[in-house]
Amino acid sequence: MKSFDDYLKENYTQAEIDLINQRALQKANSYMEFKNSIAYALKNYMEEKHIGFSEIKKELGTSDSQTSRILKGDTNFTAKTIFKIAEVIGKSPRIIFE
Repeated sequence: MKSFDDYLKENYTQAEIDLINQRALQKANSYMEFKNSIAYALKNYMEEKHIGFSEIKKELGTSDSQTSRILKGDTNFTAKTIFKIAEVIGKSPRIIFE
């Protein structure tokens, strides 16, 4: 069985492969920035309100592990989760396509 890299090499030039890899990296970085911005907003709220892990977990209605992943930006945020976080921190989520 051939690997994905073999497939790319057989069907694309090295310049095209480099462009594909560059675009994939840009998308991954944008996604990480997005997730980290949500985590940062929640952590900032916690600091401002002097509340800890247990209280924010209760406000979000999430488990220990899910709360931990949210605070690390290490989760696939659903729209429902984003809106719940926004509700808890008293903000309106906005998505801007640039």
